[in-house]
Amino acid sequence: MNRFFPIFLAFLLLPFFAQAQLRGGFKVGLNLSSIKGPTLTENGAKESYRSLTGFHVGPVIQWPITESYGLKAEVLYNQAGGIYQYEGQGFNFFRAEDGTKILAEGQKKVDLSILNTYLDVPIMGYLRVGSFQLDGGFRIGLLVSSTADGKMVFSGQTELGSSIDEFEQTLFYNYKKDKPGGADYSSFTEKLIDGKPTQIPKTLGAYFFEDDDAGKKFNTIDLGLSAGVSYFIGRSLYIGARANFGLSDITNNNVDFNRLKTDGAKLLRQADKDKNFQIQLSIGFSL
Repeated sequence: MNRFFPIFLAFLLLPFFAQAQLRGGFKVGLNLSSIKGPTLTENGAKESYRSLTGFHVGPVIQWPITESYGLKAEVLYNQAGGIYQYEGQGFNFFRAEDGTKILAEGQKKVDLSILNTYLDVPIMGYLRVGSFQLDGGFRIGLLVSSTADGKMVFSGQTELGSSIDEFEQTLFYNYKKDKPGGADYSSFTEKLIDGKPTQIPKTLGAYFFEDDDAGKKFNTIDLGLSAGVSYFIGRSLYIGARANFGLSDITNNNVDFNRLKTDGAKLLRQADKDKNFQIQLSIGFSL
């Protein structure tokens, strides 16, 4: 039901805008995005998010109430996300050919670029002061795609004493489509771990560590606040900057897990509150 909320909202607003004297426009620009949430600092482990560059593009509709202020709505194709990094003590799971799940602990390094694309609908008020325009309001985002790519490096030892020499795996995630335990076994390394033949795939899917389908990593709906300023170079052409502050948790708590600890051979769930933060730099025109 949540995925249809932006469409439902548009239908509610349609009669209102139909009676108004509307002005159209268009904007395009760059994004600096990150994910804000709790990070591990235990036992020397370092977990962090860095900014990721993306873009936004889409139409703008304005309803001037007076010459100085009014309302506006946008429908933007908007890229968000962040660069996730982890380094320090950690764990890894291996799946033996007989189906056994083998736990190993050691040193782990993860570098992952997460790209979430939303259909964003900001609805805001604006105030025009000379060549400047201030705007602020709320936004609703519908997640249309969610991917990530990067690498993981691991070395360690299993509970039964099998040594795992350092190796690297490619991370290629589609958070909306990947299945539990999914990996690309078209290329793999075969190793005897705890006396059991084990294939180590070169490329992992988003939910390789999962045993059951607990849902998707990122929630479909993102709610937030927006505030920005634009400078009109001429009558119609402008440049602008805006900050988007996430209000809702963008990650599914059933899929959030601790990177440092496990519950035996099971993942240790945790209810992290992760939120989007974004700076947008735009150029646009208003009719």
